[in-house]
Amino acid sequence: MGLALLCLSASLKAQYSMTIEEHALDIVPGTTTFRFYIDMVNTDDFLSSVYGDPGSPLSMTTTDGFYNNQFGSTTAGGINPAFLPFFPDLLADSWVTIGIDSQPTGDQAPISHVESASQPWVSAFAYGSSDDGGDFAMDIGDGGAWYVLNGASNGLPDAVNNRVLFMQMTTSGGFSGAMNVQVFEHGAGAESLNMSFGFNGVGTYFQSEDLGCMDALACNFDAEALGSDGFCIYPDSGYGCDGSCLVDSNLNGVCDEFEGCTYSVACNYNESATLDDGSCDYCFCLEGTQWNDSLQGCEVTEAALAMACGEGTYWDDEAQACLTIVTCSQDLDGDGTIGVEDLMQLLSVYATDCEAEDVDPELGEFTCGDPMNYHGYDYATVQIGEQCWFAENLQTTKYLSGDEISNLTTALNEEWQYADSGAYSNYQYWNLSEVEMVSLYGRLYNQFAVQDERGLCPNDWHVPHRFEFEEMIEFVGGEEEAGDALKSSPEDTPSWTGNNSSGFSGAPGGLRDFHGPFSSFGGQGFWWSQTFTEMGVVGGQGEVGFYWGFRLNNNGVSGFNEPSSMGTSIRCLKDTQ
Repeated sequence: MGLALLCLSASLKAQYSMTIEEHALDIVPGTTTFRFYIDMVNTDDFLSSVYGDPGSPLSMTTTDGFYNNQFGSTTAGGINPAFLPFFPDLLADSWVTIGIDSQPTGDQAPISHVESASQPWVSAFAYGSSDDGGDFAMDIGDGGAWYVLNGASNGLPDAVNNRVLFMQMTTSGGFSGAMNVQVFEHGAGAESLNMSFGFNGVGTYFQSEDLGCMDALACNFDAEALGSDGFCIYPDSGYGCDGSCLVDSNLNGVCDEFEGCTYSVACNYNESATLDDGSCDYCFCLEGTQWNDSLQGCEVTEAALAMACGEGTYWDDEAQACLTIVTCSQDLDGDGTIGVEDLMQLLSVYATDCEAEDVDPELGEFTCGDPMNYHGYDYATVQIGEQCWFAENLQTTKYLSGDEISNLTTALNEEWQYADSGAYSNYQYWNLSEVEMVSLYGRLYNQFAVQDERGLCPNDWHVPHRFEFEEMIEFVGGEEEAGDALKSSPEDTPSWTGNNSSGFSGAPGGLRDFHGPFSSFGGQGFWWSQTFTEMGVVGGQGEVGFYWGFRLNNNGVSGFNEPSSMGTSIRCLKDTQ
């Protein structure tokens, strides 16, 4: 359904938000009842509708479905208070609304709703239906909505919190999605504001244009930002945000830390210096020697050592001796001649096993903490307990085999939703270029890419299993402390709200929902495991595989169980011997 969107300044929209909070626990044992609100700016603002269409997709996804009572209703207007003493579980019924939680009274209006014939959603709130408690969306055809007409008192905010209730949902698991609302500013239909909010669990959510850098030390600090977008820009070392020196004691226009010896032959040469300050100390080594910065002295050159060795030999640093140059592999004793002694050596080891080499001696042994080069990019690594992890999100566009992974970044939501093979997307965010987004947050991969036999991680590395994530969580303090330990700190780039004591550097890169929309950037980070959990039915897709994943958000750590078409970040874990 098409709804007019007026041009508005950012300051007008900046204070509107959406809040999701726990309303009640265990009305139905093992479940939590949540309520959804739109936080208004003015006391006479009017919530007209909650809607979705192809241009502004609405979606609701839960991990365990949601509860509908047999005496309940799609809208709150169908809840009869007289039934509550006899059927207390009715208090937990899931419904949509505009400002009421039972039958309307006085000048309150009942809730109306519309749905597309090609994408019905009302049956998800109908007890006993085939869609009872299932995920729903409004993003194709004519879309859908629930609404009241202007003038009904239940569209106005309450007097205590200045907000309007628009949905109740009871579930035993997690939930996420996107909502769109139409608000008449000061109750005037001509002042229509259309706003979209992504969400994941409880919290207060803002529109993307309301987010910004919240670190006052950053050059792009936004004092009016209502939430962090995880992207702050800092000046280069020695400089302020305006490009001027922090310290220039002689006022010559060159920062003090960049003054020094600029002559490369000098003993105290400073390669970062841009202005010579006359401090160079010239050291003249004898012929056949050269200056060694680490030794702070002269050492014999390799050329001189080679000249000191006889013909057919070379200087070996490790052995500190002249060794014979082996000219053929059959000369086992290295005397330059293939003879009886070579044969005797061969017979002495004939039919024995060769000792395996773990590493290429030319390359040296990998130590966790060293960069790991994969398809031309050096990934930072970090040791966490007995595990060695990538310390940044995967950003490869190729499988280990070298084959290209399908890029569905610009694909329609339906193409992403119905993809049945490996694919990735780059999060689409108006405030960052695609290059900046990939550099800071990596790419989002569906589970088909994880399961592809061509491999997503480098040799001797793999996408972690669930138990390996859980081992890491336990090592850094368990679920209560792991959130802060695994999230990036405000000083990191990209920044977040943790202390990053683990070095994992978890960043809020968001996800691409299995229906196709991007969401949760700046507020949550998601990482696939390769652990299969179950087969499940997703509306419009039929039966699909569900897999376990690891989630970081402002409240800490948790797991999620989602279909294979979900797009999340990936971390690689070193194989154990």
